[in-house]
Amino acid sequence: MSSQTEDLGFREVEWVSEQLGLDKNTVYRYLNDGRLPGLQLGKKWLIEEDGLRDFLRREQRIQTERRQAIGWSETGIASDDAWSGTITVLFSDMVGSSAIVDQLGDDTWLDVIHTHDRILREQLSPSVAHSEVKRMGDGFMVAFPSATEAVRFACSFRAAVAEQNNPQSGRAVQVRLGLHAGEVRHEAGDLIGRTVFIAAHLTNQSVDGEILVSTVVKDLVEDDAFVFDAGRDVDLKVGGKRRVHGVSTISHPLCE
Repeated sequence: MSSQTEDLGFREVEWVSEQLGLDKNTVYRYLNDGRLPGLQLGKKWLIEEDGLRDFLRREQRIQTERRQAIGWSETGIASDDAWSGTITVLFSDMVGSSAIVDQLGDDTWLDVIHTHDRILREQLSPSVAHSEVKRMGDGFMVAFPSATEAVRFACSFRAAVAEQNNPQSGRAVQVRLGLHAGEVRHEAGDLIGRTVFIAAHLTNQSVDGEILVSTVVKDLVEDDAFVFDAGRDVDLKVGGKRRVHGVSTISHPLCE
């Protein structure tokens, strides 16, 4: 994508396809039927950035309402129909877990894990549509139909973990979280695909205690209380180089 096009507030079809995990033909279909705002110059389509944000937020609201009608499962995937379209995938990871188990021993380590798991599930409000897709060692994969709710959970979970820390006992724990939104595929009760891989790699790119989100998630969040930093470019194993943002600590009380 040319920097001139980006400076004018437009994105090319290839960028939208890659960022959202959509097939290019799907993007063209959305443009042709007016579902996605754009400008056609000859055979070339350009998508307005502001219009793209409005499109994503409108689709998110529609899909959230539909999924609530279908019914979300708090654990696992209850219905394939609930997982079509754009969702936000969150991965959590405990920082320095190997060093902690070496320092504390197996029994105390299990106590830390159980406390971590309890805190995570306490912060997953039953009033918010979500699904705890799976547990992976000392981390979790959770899916949300709402990017705003996903970021809100990430902040509350990180804050709750910090409140439980007792540095004197050597049991101080930090978590890092990565979030990306896009289309996913479902198979055998699991979520797979490019969106899932990118979310996982964002977690690996986050520094200790950081909540790191993709530009797509940043644009989807509709709570003005959340502020994101200017961002940085990271080179992911899947999806190439991407702009990512940390959740600011200056605006929302949950993120202080």
